[in-house]
Amino acid sequence: MSNKGKRHICKICRRPYFDLGKKIHKCPKCKPKAQSNDKSKKTDKPEDTSLLMELFEVTDASSGKGFSVSSGILKLSFPTIRTGWHAVIGSEIKDKEIKNKDALIYFNEPPLKGLETYLSSVKFKGVGAVTSRGLIADHNVGALKALGGSPESIETELDIKEDLAKSLHGGWSLTPQENIFMVVINELGLLEMQVREITKTLGADVIAALNNNPFSLVKVLPRFNFQDVDRICHRLQIKLTEEQRIVAATDYYLSDAENKLRHTCVPEDNTHQRVGELLQVSANKVHEALTSNKEAFIYKERKNRTVISTIESSRRDEKISKEIKSIIDKHNSIADGLVFDGKNIETSDGIILSDEQIDAINNVVKAPVSVITGGPGSGKTTMVQGLVSALKTLNADARLCAPTGRAAKRISETPGLAELGPSTIHMFLAKERARKNSSEFDFMIIDEASMIDVELMVELLEAIPEGTGLIFIGDVDQLPPVGPGQPFKDLIESEMVSVSRLTGNFRQSSFSDTVKAARDVIRGNTPKITSSLAQSDFVFLEVPPNEQADTVLNLYFDLMPAKLKVEPQDIQIISPQRPGNVGVLRLNDLIQYRVTGKTKSIFKKKSGNHEVTFYIGDKVIQRKNNYELKVMNGDQGVITRESGQNLMVEFDGVEIAYDGLQRFDLDLAYATTIHSSQGSEYPGVIIPVVAAHAHMLSRNLIYTAITRGKRQVCLVGELAALKKALAQYQKDFRWTSLTEQLKVEL
Repeated sequence: MSNKGKRHICKICRRPYFDLGKKIHKCPKCKPKAQSNDKSKKTDKPEDTSLLMELFEVTDASSGKGFSVSSGILKLSFPTIRTGWHAVIGSEIKDKEIKNKDALIYFNEPPLKGLETYLSSVKFKGVGAVTSRGLIADHNVGALKALGGSPESIETELDIKEDLAKSLHGGWSLTPQENIFMVVINELGLLEMQVREITKTLGADVIAALNNNPFSLVKVLPRFNFQDVDRICHRLQIKLTEEQRIVAATDYYLSDAENKLRHTCVPEDNTHQRVGELLQVSANKVHEALTSNKEAFIYKERKNRTVISTIESSRRDEKISKEIKSIIDKHNSIADGLVFDGKNIETSDGIILSDEQIDAINNVVKAPVSVITGGPGSGKTTMVQGLVSALKTLNADARLCAPTGRAAKRISETPGLAELGPSTIHMFLAKERARKNSSEFDFMIIDEASMIDVELMVELLEAIPEGTGLIFIGDVDQLPPVGPGQPFKDLIESEMVSVSRLTGNFRQSSFSDTVKAARDVIRGNTPKITSSLAQSDFVFLEVPPNEQADTVLNLYFDLMPAKLKVEPQDIQIISPQRPGNVGVLRLNDLIQYRVTGKTKSIFKKKSGNHEVTFYIGDKVIQRKNNYELKVMNGDQGVITRESGQNLMVEFDGVEIAYDGLQRFDLDLAYATTIHSSQGSEYPGVIIPVVAAHAHMLSRNLIYTAITRGKRQVCLVGELAALKKALAQYQKDFRWTSLTEQLKVEL
């Protein structure tokens, strides 16, 4: 494991760096002084990281003197200062002297629009848009100068009533360190949501980001796009050459393709065309600019096409391939010459292994890196049981992990596997980081490996001890990870590691309909359609749009619980998307009303543009790993009660106390998206398949949903929508270059 601590990506320059195990850390490239090891400069007083800023007007650029609104004359210590209005981070001012020009931004006029917007915010009670607009119209810069005074002076200088003066003074004094910052940020012409994201994510660091690379904002802030930053550059008089704008736009386009479409590279010709459309220049012009800046991006050959990626993305691929090569080079097989034949392998529940399962085990125990893939009913779980038994005979020490909490829990409930102490990958990483010395073991087994994205793969490989064998287990036909890339599939396609494919069907006969349906779906074939729950464990109910929601509710509350003899909360609705008549949001709302009666709300939270309200009795899902509470991403529970300031949630019979902030990691779970269901299994699942979701539907999406059901699967909707989904396999195709990198490295 790396002794450099945890890896981070700088929010300003986007360079990777390590925290060296420190709780308080900053990027060494952007904050060299904060990272200094000079002990003589250390003090007991913590570094001021406040949002304190100064706003001033330069009246004579040649003399370097300026009028400060809040604190008098400032010395301008660099020659590039311009006449006009400026804002500078307070921490960069020492003895009234500006030390860093990167801490300063320039407006060609006072930021009065920003002041108007800020005064209209909720921080100033009783001051609305009309009042703030009138103050600015009447007093111009005088309004800004007056706000720092007493209520009496504000009343006099602005000629306003006493109550209004007190409101202005109260709002301004409540957040004295943020006032100028908020005025400046609101002056940039951003949406309220974007302002909140800047203040929460970057704070005053946004000034340095704007000066160093304004387009870095689109990488850091999810609701920013290239056009937003373009407008900011125009507002701040930031001049970029056409070539600089093309490079910046390309970086934005590649980052956007990774964040939204999960591509880690994009074909070069596509990039030229899309960047050209973005900037309204020709694709040839983009090609010329990028040819002159070849060092800004990485070019590789992928599927007979030249692809382009960011340097950071390429570095991840290189890191993964080098770590795998290191594992291969330093692996010492503990099973050389040994052949398992089934007689010396026993499963905990006495199931006899097939020839292909035994072959897979023999490959795994000898290979430094191996992949085992198979669909539902192929015998992956039984094979893992046999593998653990084989490792015992070799006295081999193994670890067993999965990407999600529910997947880890499912493994722990499998006979013979609980003794390995299955955990999430994140929990394993946390334990390794806490150790003074790296632990040593012979094999790392990772289940549901298709869910691992490139970022998590890098962290995992860095933590694996040298010489440890790696075993990835998953279904290559499942949905790719929620994050960027598809390392599991890329490993298989590289043909550079041992790959075993399981095809047999070892599930009980009662599962045969669902398994058959899943196999038909992934091949693009329409499965056998049955409409009776009594006759099959796989059912398709064709229902017109106006009856779909009612049908889902009837299945959830009555039909499926009665057949399976379970409670409704044991049934899981899995919908392709959040909005819509049978989307996650509406179904959660409808079911919540039936379950809780919506008598008294406990708390509310924003989920995008949708407000979610929570009540006692709600079925909820944890959205982040929380090692303090010992609840993992994907864990489901029920809100039971309030206890003082805490919210009590029961997970598998254990009550967990959530404080005021921790509860915002919860979401309603009567219905979840198909992506959220990965790694989980439920007694029964209900899957809406409707024309309104057509743009989301694909055969591997439906396949993933079907394979979540253990005892009953019911599709509700329109047969035409299902057939359209079956024709869409490439909808989840991702451009990646890890396969080619593995071939180069290995």
